[in-house]
Amino acid sequence: MDNKNENIESTLLTNEEGQNNEVTKETEPVIEPNHNTEDKQAESFEIKNTSLSSGESETSGENQELSPNEQTPQELGNVSLPNVSLPNVSFSAENLSTDQELITTSFETQKQDSIQDITPENITEIQSDNTEPTTNPTQTINKAFKITADNASSPTIISRIFNILAFMPLLTLSILYIAQTFFLIDNHELWYSDEVRHGDVLRYLLESKDWFVLHLNGEFYPDKPPLYFLFLVGLKYILVFLDQTLAPTLTSLTGFNISFLNQERIVPQLMSLGASISGLFFLWSSYFFAKLVGRFDRRLSFATGLVLLSSIYFMGTTHYARMDLFFGSLIIISQIFLFKAVQKDKSFPLMISAFVFMGLATLTKGPLGFAFPLLSVIVYLLWQKRLRRLIASDFFIALGVGIAVTLSWFVILILRFDFNYVYSSIVDRQVIQRGLDAWHHKKAWYMYIWLLPLIYLPFSLLLPLANFKNLKQRILSSREPEYQGLSYIWIFALTGFILLSLISTKIHIYLLPLFAPLAAISAKQILSFSERKSLYFRYILAIFATLLILIGGLPLVAPYILPDFYANEDVRILGTIFIAGIAVVFSAIFWAGIKERRPEALLLTFAIFICLLMQPIFLITAPSMNNILSPHAQALVLKEYKAKGYTPASYRVYKGIYSFYLEDKLIELDTAQVLDKLINSNEKVILAIKAKDYNEFTPEQIEKLQKENKHNVIEEKQRLLEILKPLKKIGQQRIAEELIFLLATDNQSEQPKTESEIKELVPNDNQTTDTQPTVIPDLNTNNTSTNATITGSTINSITGSITGSTTGSTTSSTITVTNSTRLFPSELNATSKKQTNATDTNKPTNSPQE
Repeated sequence: MDNKNENIESTLLTNEEGQNNEVTKETEPVIEPNHNTEDKQAESFEIKNTSLSSGESETSGENQELSPNEQTPQELGNVSLPNVSLPNVSFSAENLSTDQELITTSFETQKQDSIQDITPENITEIQSDNTEPTTNPTQTINKAFKITADNASSPTIISRIFNILAFMPLLTLSILYIAQTFFLIDNHELWYSDEVRHGDVLRYLLESKDWFVLHLNGEFYPDKPPLYFLFLVGLKYILVFLDQTLAPTLTSLTGFNISFLNQERIVPQLMSLGASISGLFFLWSSYFFAKLVGRFDRRLSFATGLVLLSSIYFMGTTHYARMDLFFGSLIIISQIFLFKAVQKDKSFPLMISAFVFMGLATLTKGPLGFAFPLLSVIVYLLWQKRLRRLIASDFFIALGVGIAVTLSWFVILILRFDFNYVYSSIVDRQVIQRGLDAWHHKKAWYMYIWLLPLIYLPFSLLLPLANFKNLKQRILSSREPEYQGLSYIWIFALTGFILLSLISTKIHIYLLPLFAPLAAISAKQILSFSERKSLYFRYILAIFATLLILIGGLPLVAPYILPDFYANEDVRILGTIFIAGIAVVFSAIFWAGIKERRPEALLLTFAIFICLLMQPIFLITAPSMNNILSPHAQALVLKEYKAKGYTPASYRVYKGIYSFYLEDKLIELDTAQVLDKLINSNEKVILAIKAKDYNEFTPEQIEKLQKENKHNVIEEKQRLLEILKPLKKIGQQRIAEELIFLLATDNQSEQPKTESEIKELVPNDNQTTDTQPTVIPDLNTNNTSTNATITGSTINSITGSITGSTTGSTTSSTITVTNSTRLFPSELNATSKKQTNATDTNKPTNSPQE
């Protein structure tokens, strides 16, 4: 014991009086705080020093404030040390394993700011603050510990709850997530634009059981691969199984009629449920990403999940039916396997698993499923100076497996169609053009620089609190084995951001996979906050909660700020008073209700706040916005007029947004010439058209176009208005960013029926209704050599072709369909060409849709 104390003394004296006022790597003490929640002690610190002997000594004492007047000398060799208020101070040369959870990093929050590096400079600064200078190094180091103790505030009730929940982190995170999603599944109509379009894709998939060739509005849909939709189909069969097995038992036990599958809303329910389950997958994969790649302990991994649950944007995506959460989960899992694989010289199971998940991600949304992980691992190995790891045999074999998984879908499409069509519609249009020169959502390269901080609020506001001290040395030290996982997390975030910035197509949802590394980085930063930075963190959360109070006044000011959105009838945004009320309560809590300066407690409190906030947002507010965000209302009008013999069509409206609620295909036109043919060949037409296409140019607009020498634009508008003269405006609706008019041929006197009357008028899909045969002429040519006569409850037509009267037309062949089965254009053309002895029967007649 005496030998060790003398060793401690000599080490401290050496550090203080060393040359150039520096501490060598061999003698620099590394302080690891360890928070003990079981014995009511505020903190314990473990100091590791490689120059110390292998023995260990401990000093402990009461958890009390250290002051010079209260110091009780204790004989420690030849040095008189005061009774330090920090218990369990141990000096050991042993390096603790990074996998020891809740021990070595339990209170890692103080490492960066409070007790980061005890160097001669620190000691000198502490000495300079003393009114009574001293040369005793042990008193100096005690004062250094005193600063640490002040910064590390005592544990509070909420911080103790955090530590308890951290012992079962995945279960706690799952419960908090389910509380924000379970009661909110399928609580609004399918919204513009992707929800309602993907709803039609899923409905066709369920009806046709054509598992690998997707269709939108009756046409081949090459925009997305089929894996996510197959996942939704799998959910349906699971729910059917539960209805057949578990539901009868629950019904008999509870007395309530319990059913897992809503037969009236199968597609919306599956899409909402799929988004919620995908969000849970994303949360789990992010937790394991932080734990297995970053080697975070339970507290840090738990905090990573809380950051995600506290993100309004992330939780909002769990209520909007897209495949991005599912896509991001597969990417994160592939990153975990890939990182673990390259840590070894060779690992076939890990490497093959990584590439299988890359292939599955690609079959979910596209080649970014390969791009994210491969770019990350290449940069990581370059940084580690181990790029030769990529020439190992396991990498090439796994790469072949991943490519084979991806090409499986392409082989099916090539067998169905042909190689040239598959290449042009998917590889060229959906991959190359979207990446290099997009025709849709093309934005500047710097868009994500301001967009990412916006959607990552409030945690993007923590950047000024980051520790930039010794940044260069810390970056260089990231090559060390204990920091390699953290460096991979940073590389994933940075390379992913650069990759997305270089791609021509830019949408905010593309940033979602980056939320996993960002959440891990934010969690580590938050739990490293000193008391001072924790106070700033609390103020940031308080300001954010205060700003949410303004939502309560949205219904009062929105009609004046956004008048176009209130052009619809009966548009009222509900539930904002409840949102504002919850924000008021938590704003008061953050401002004055609690004197909380423990960062983990603040994070847990904010996560509970967001959990409560989601309830009125998606229970009340979201359903009240259906008339603004869903084309359901206009689709019902189209459906009503179609039942009365009108031909539904749209002109330059976003493709596929009406067909789901119309429960049929409508004609989608892009040129005035085809629109003219449609109107002239039909007695009854109902048309959806954007307001900007229907309204005449103002004098100011005409003058501007003339100055820009765009006379052709003026002539095209005049020609379009001339074509639309036979139609009369019957209604309008603001759908997201577009105001859309409905025009109908003015040859009927009765007013449109209400929604309830429409439901009575239009038969169900399982019923058949005798209707007059409708001929579909080909307007792309000057003759109608091939026509199809269709009867049934649904009438399908080809884009560029229209339904019309058979009077005066001459047909060389006729196809009659007498049942109510949906007939899609690819099937219709194939049958037509068989009748006319055509040779190419499989290639679709239309080009891919945007």
